[in-house]
Amino acid sequence: VREVFFKTRKIVNESTDASRKLVFTFVETVDLFEDITASYYDYKSLRKTYGDSGALSLIHDTLKKLVNELHAIGIAIQTNTSFERGFDYDEEIKTLKAKIDAITLAEGINKVVLIRIVVNIRNLLNGISSIEQYFTTGIKRKRSGVDHSHFITHQRLDPKIFFNNLNIQSDAFRHAIRVCAASVVGYFVIQLMPYGNHSYWVLLTIAFIIKPAFSLTKQRNIERIIGTVVGGAIGVAALLLVDNKTALFIIMVLFMLATYTFMRLNYLAMVLCVTPYVFILFSFIGSEFRVIAWERLLDTLIGCTIAFAASYLLFPSWEREQLKNHMRAILQANMLYLQKIIKALSGHPVNVIEYKVARKEVYLHSANLSAAFQRMLS
Repeated sequence: VREVFFKTRKIVNESTDASRKLVFTFVETVDLFEDITASYYDYKSLRKTYGDSGALSLIHDTLKKLVNELHAIGIAIQTNTSFERGFDYDEEIKTLKAKIDAITLAEGINKVVLIRIVVNIRNLLNGISSIEQYFTTGIKRKRSGVDHSHFITHQRLDPKIFFNNLNIQSDAFRHAIRVCAASVVGYFVIQLMPYGNHSYWVLLTIAFIIKPAFSLTKQRNIERIIGTVVGGAIGVAALLLVDNKTALFIIMVLFMLATYTFMRLNYLAMVLCVTPYVFILFSFIGSEFRVIAWERLLDTLIGCTIAFAASYLLFPSWEREQLKNHMRAILQANMLYLQKIIKALSGHPVNVIEYKVARKEVYLHSANLSAAFQRMLS
C-alpha cells in the first residue's frame, strides 16, 4: 500500500487539499496500527484473573464498537462519502471506566491492568478522532513537508546489476532460463498440435503462471485451472441461456469491469471473470463459443503443465532455502528498531523519519517472513 500510495505523483506532491488529507490519514492509520500491535497482554492470565468479574465483557463490547468505527471509516474513504460517529467517544470511555471502577475484585487482585487497557482504548479513540478529520470540511492543511522517498524502494539503473546477474547463482537468471525454456517448449507444442486459431493462449498461460518460487507457480496453476473451468462454465451457461444480444453485452461489460477490478487484488477472481468475458466477446465477432471454450481449456491445461514442470525440474526455487535470508533480515530490522526505541527512552533525540523508516522495515520483513513460511507449508 505504501509503495502504491507514495509513488502516485498526484498524492505525493500534495498539490490539493484532498491529497494532503489522504497523506495525513495514511500517516495516522499507520501510527494507529503501531499502537494496536504494540499493546500486548498475557490473555491467559487476564481470563484467569478477571474472567468472572465481567470486566472483560465490558472491554470486549467497547472494542467491538472501535472495530465497527474503523470499518465504517474505511468504507467511507473508499466510497468518498461522509462519516458520522456511531457513538460518543468521550462518553464511552467515561462509562467504561465507571463500570470497571464499580467492579469488586477478590482480595489481593488490583485493577492496574484493567486501567491500563482503558488508557490504551482512550488512545485508540484519540487516533480514530484524528483520522475523522479527513471528513471535516473547511479545514485547510499545509503540506506535510515529509520526504516520502524514504518510505519507498528504489532501484538504481546501473549496468552492473545486469552483468552481476549473468550467472547460475542468480535467482533472476535461473528464473529467466525457466521462462525461456518453458516458452520454447510451449512454442514447439503449438507447432506440433495445430488444433485451433488461438494457440497463443499456451504461451500467455506460461508467461502468467510461471513465477520465481515453485510454491507461487503451484498456487497460480491451481488458481488458473479452477478459474478457467468455473469461469468457462459460467460463460457457456450465459451463452446457452441468454439469447438477447443486449443482455449478453451487459453481462460481458460486467465481467470486463470485474476482470480489471481484481487484476491486482485476486488472481483467481480475475481468471474466473476474464474467461466468460472472452467467451462472450468472441461470440460477438462470429466465433463458435463451444470451440473457443474447448481451445481455452486445452490451452490452459497445456500451459499450466509446462509451467509446473519447468518450475519443478529446472533450477527449482524452494521456499525453505529463502527462510534463512528472511530471518536474518527481520533480526537486523528489529535490532535497528529497538536501538531507536532505546535511544528515545534514554532521553536522546531521535529523528522521527528515521524511527518511522525503521518501523516500516520491521513490518515489511515480518510480512515477508510470514508469507515465505506459509508458502513453504503449502
